[in-house]
Amino acid sequence: KYLFVPYEGRWLADELVNSTTRPDTADRAKNAFDQDWLTVISTPYLTDANAFVALHHRHHKPVTGHRWSAEVVDETGATRGVAIVGRPMARMTDQRRIVEAIRVATDGCDNACSALYGAVCRQQRAHGYQKAVTFILASEPGTSLRAAGWRPVAISAGGTWSRPSRHRENDHPLEPKVRWECACSELPAITLEMSTHLKGDSHGSTR
Repeated sequence: KYLFVPYEGRWLADELVNSTTRPDTADRAKNAFDQDWLTVISTPYLTDANAFVALHHRHHKPVTGHRWSAEVVDETGATRGVAIVGRPMARMTDQRRIVEAIRVATDGCDNACSALYGAVCRQQRAHGYQKAVTFILASEPGTSLRAAGWRPVAISAGGTWSRPSRHRENDHPLEPKVRWECACSELPAITLEMSTHLKGDSHGSTR
């Protein structure tokens, strides 16, 4: 399990807190217990991640499959947020080189959403992918994505997934969406209009 501790304005990431960890990192990790700052990234079963999504996601249901999932667990062992990573929803996206964060949901725990997005980026690199992408509603600001180093690269028209040959129920928002890509992306960031910043943070808003 990875330990993430807010320290001097940045995350201490990719460092295992165990007997091989550098002493200074271990000391800061120990201090985090006393300050209620402990956040652990672990890998839950899809059934557990889906159960959290069903309880906390604002406008999407659980998914049927994934590449992997991540969760934020606090010092008491309680799950505070999950990210489900799967193949890209758009069929023309290269599914061999790109993964998509298809669900991200938290219970509102501070920094949980950005910690999850940061974990998704690191995990996709470890799995040998080129980059990770995600989509949020155009009315959401993407604050947690920016904090994790992601950037907006495109805006989709939104609309329904339903087609005459492939009916789908419209049980999700149909407004335009913004495509965000992790720090590994080669695409430049786009400027979002102020109208896309009218609602709250992006906790639990993906897809």
